[in-house]
Amino acid sequence: MHHPEIREPDCSKVQASFSADVLPLMMNSCAIIECHDMAGHADGIILVNYERIVQAASQVRFLPSMQHVAGFDAMPQFADKLPQHEIDKVQCWIESGMPEN
Repeated sequence: MHHPEIREPDCSKVQASFSADVLPLMMNSCAIIECHDMAGHADGIILVNYERIVQAASQVRFLPSMQHVAGFDAMPQFADKLPQHEIDKVQCWIESGMPEN
């Protein structure tokens, strides 16, 4: 899942939970109208609940897209890159095994 251009946060210093960090970020930045919500499901990716987010986060392109790595579709599309500390939380949540808490 690691890509050479992805920044590696120190996950021992990053508090990240699904319910407090990942889900709100996805709902506010990704699962918005005509993007990755139930109606829009851009590229078949729906980011509205734990199961769907785990499915998407397991794909190789998930973090590179959030990091705006060259060769990947930058997400959120037509918007600035998310704040690095938010991306770090998502990455550390993934690296911790994507717990549902």
